[in-house]
Amino acid sequence: MDESSRVRGRQPAVMSPDRAWWGGRLARPVIVVVILVTCVLGLWSAPASAHVGGMGVTPSDYSTTVKGLQPPIPGMQFQVYEGGNWVVLTNHTPHDAVVLGYLGEPYLRVGPSGSFENTASPSLALGQALAGDGLAPDPGASSVPVHWSKLGDGPSIGWHDHRVHWALTTSPPEVQRSPGVTHLVIPDWQIPIRWNNHVVVISGNVVWSPGSSAWPWIGGVLVLATVIAALGWPSRRSRVTAMAAITLGLVADLIWAVDRWSASYVPIGNRLDALFAVFGAALFGSSALWLMRRPGPGRGMVAAVFTGVFLLGDVLPQNGVWRSSDVPTNLTAGIVRVLTLVVASCGLALLVVGWHQAVWIPGHPTPTDEPSDPPSEHPDPPVREVRSSVPTQASQ
Repeated sequence: MDESSRVRGRQPAVMSPDRAWWGGRLARPVIVVVILVTCVLGLWSAPASAHVGGMGVTPSDYSTTVKGLQPPIPGMQFQVYEGGNWVVLTNHTPHDAVVLGYLGEPYLRVGPSGSFENTASPSLALGQALAGDGLAPDPGASSVPVHWSKLGDGPSIGWHDHRVHWALTTSPPEVQRSPGVTHLVIPDWQIPIRWNNHVVVISGNVVWSPGSSAWPWIGGVLVLATVIAALGWPSRRSRVTAMAAITLGLVADLIWAVDRWSASYVPIGNRLDALFAVFGAALFGSSALWLMRRPGPGRGMVAAVFTGVFLLGDVLPQNGVWRSSDVPTNLTAGIVRVLTLVVASCGLALLVVGWHQAVWIPGHPTPTDEPSDPPSEHPDPPVREVRSSVPTQASQ
């Protein structure tokens, strides 16, 4: 086989410039569309408000406090979760505790035989309704015969009660007049309970406190993300920087997810749905770390981009932690704000570094790769071996 045949049959080691250009033009819009769809899904799975749905731990400027039971009953406890979104009554006494509804009718029951709800109670539908839905209590409904339906065997029962939180979509008049100071918007709310032929009253307050500006936290995100992106911009440091950002972002996001899980009282299915972005970040982040275990041009950077998308998708719907006064948490509001700052910074930096270093299609070089010299149109003629015509002198 002659030299020209061997050259014609040889496959190119690098994609041709035309194919690389068209591949990049086609790949980038597809990736952008996929990322936008992923962001929309992440935002859709997040809770719309602290009233219903999602994890139920959306921050707000309202906080619910509990004074206690009057008179105190040993073995009976009352707790408030998610800033007043859920209340939980625990009864370890030998007598049933019956929670009275908005019309004074038997609403819920908990005791030695388990927990029950009165399906004939008008408070059952009112407790699940949003303010402004047009539902109003029917005074005649309180005289309907009680029909208890068992919910569980445990000594605790939880429910959503409009008496312990601000249920309207508009702010109280005093808050509108003076938004810069703290206000007692629901003083001395009460939930009556019938226990052992006595009426026990649970009481508390709802307080509105002004929030703070989110701009210092947003500025912190931008500064930290810029530092991480600057460290990972050169190709020689991009792999190590991306691995560090993925690890730091995932650890902070998982700590925050565990805290939200423990501070919530909604059903497990709602909690899992609200952690959609956390699962996505963990999936793509672990994939990126596995791909980056060995160095290579753009290895794992596409997965790093999607890790950043999911990290941002987990923080952005919950940005109220930076500006609201009440943050439902078992940690502290300051710790949650720092965790979200780290998650958002790592997510934004991964978007920048990953997008810059990623190889979107096989054979397409990264922007930081050195371009190879194009083959010469006039190759040098082959060098022929010149044999010497002078005979060597035989050894004597």
